[in-house]
Amino acid sequence: MTTTFRFDDRAISWRPFRGPDGLSFWVLEVNETKQKVDILFRLAPLARCVAHNHVGPTTTFVVDGEHRTYRRLGSNWALDEVRVPGTFVSHDGDAIHIEEGGTNGAIVHLSMQAMDGVIWTVLDDAGNVSDRTTVDDFSRAHRKQIERCEQR
Repeated sequence: MTTTFRFDDRAISWRPFRGPDGLSFWVLEVNETKQKVDILFRLAPLARCVAHNHVGPTTTFVVDGEHRTYRRLGSNWALDEVRVPGTFVSHDGDAIHIEEGGTNGAIVHLSMQAMDGVIWTVLDDAGNVSDRTTVDDFSRAHRKQIERCEQR
């Protein structure tokens, strides 16, 4: 018989994302030279992010919970995938989608490659870019995260 353990994230000081409630992150590493960012992304139960596009190659590994992705079908969003712990997905970028935590939420490891410094773009309802998140944004967050840890 195999014993299964849940990922224990109690020692992580999650930082909230701008935007919808229930989304937070922890920066694992930022490599400015390679323009690469690795984070843990936590979605509260049924919390859903806004439509966005990872512009460069991205890998996703579901650490805990259920990670749901939605893709645009015409003017609506449709459930695309339900990813359980251990699911690994890789794409070359330019993948417009919405992400959601399952009924118990989700913790996902994202490894993201920037294109021209941009990690992802946020899209409005018409599909136009309304915001960008960059390697520099994650570098600042990572420095603040380190400072907070050192103050403890």
